[in-house]
Amino acid sequence: MSTETGEGLVAPHIVYYTLRLMMFILSFVLEDWAIHELVPSPRERKLAVVLVASSYVTWTYQTHTFSNAIETLIVLWSIVMTQRILDNKASSKRIQAIAIDTHFYRSSLDSLLQLLRNDPVITPLNSILYNTSTANLSLHGLHPPYQHLVASLPLLFGPALLLLYNVRRLTLPILSAFSATLLLSLIPHQEPRFLLPAVPLILSSIRLPNSRTVKNCWLGSWIVFNAIFGVLMGIYHQGGVVPAQLWLGQHEPGNANAQVFWWRTYSPPMWLLGGKEIPTVDLMGMKTEEMKGRVLDAIGDCQAQESKGVGLVAPRSSVELDVWQKDVREELTFEQLWLHTRHLNLDDLDFEEDGIWGTLERVVGRRGLVIWKIRRNCSVDNQ
Repeated sequence: MSTETGEGLVAPHIVYYTLRLMMFILSFVLEDWAIHELVPSPRERKLAVVLVASSYVTWTYQTHTFSNAIETLIVLWSIVMTQRILDNKASSKRIQAIAIDTHFYRSSLDSLLQLLRNDPVITPLNSILYNTSTANLSLHGLHPPYQHLVASLPLLFGPALLLLYNVRRLTLPILSAFSATLLLSLIPHQEPRFLLPAVPLILSSIRLPNSRTVKNCWLGSWIVFNAIFGVLMGIYHQGGVVPAQLWLGQHEPGNANAQVFWWRTYSPPMWLLGGKEIPTVDLMGMKTEEMKGRVLDAIGDCQAQESKGVGLVAPRSSVELDVWQKDVREELTFEQLWLHTRHLNLDDLDFEEDGIWGTLERVVGRRGLVIWKIRRNCSVDNQ
């Protein structure tokens, strides 16, 4: 396959795998280096490095270009620098951090000092203000305050949670992990990836059981846990997003300049289209009726000669689409253009509504990501 598309542009899939490799190298070097800085004992450091490296979080999430993966490295090295400052009894650098944020986000010709005086940018404060607003987060999905405790932490740590009682000492890394998890639990929208920076902090602070039998049992459960979730999260969870966007970059989902709607998936990376201009709308976790309204508005009607096909990218586990197709089978035509079976939408788990087996049958049994072409059946409307 050619490595170039268009006018000398590197093919998107080449860029994608290059970035994945770059993230792997960054994590391998910077994460291990930070652990060497934070864990002074050679014996404890060896265990910490092995635990972090063997965690599926390291070789799935941390090798993606997620902002949370970058944040993990930033948090680790921020703690390293903080520890150095505390050790050297140096002064705090908060004002410098605010100055850097302001200079980065405000592209103005005014002097930096004037900006700091009149319009400073404090990134952590802005993040807190946005993420504590229910109106802002309603599109992403709202969760109870105990979501991280009962779902996110077990998903990220598995059997390692059982060793929290065996923390070596209350050091800066473990205190940072606990306090950050507590603060993030106050935010209405909670996802496991928000806690990624806590993974190396906690894994580098725990000790294995003293009993040989208990230790061997724990190690066996740790290996099985990471093998299972490495496949689940590294291959299947939202695994169709990148292949779908690569396919869209080479095919037309509808008429020329037709919109493509993404529903109940990760936000589609636009650069994977390879420079192709496709109007893309990320509906995130929008309610079903609102999604229908947005799609129907884009399709238009036959009388005004505005009807056109639009694309809809959605998980097969969204059974609401089955009901919609049956209700409008004489008005709309749904054409399946593409299907990627290695896709699970684990954000769609609803054990309270569907029960355990019903949820697994829907999410796992109907795994896959589909690209639909939806158009109005004008031949029926004109009869």
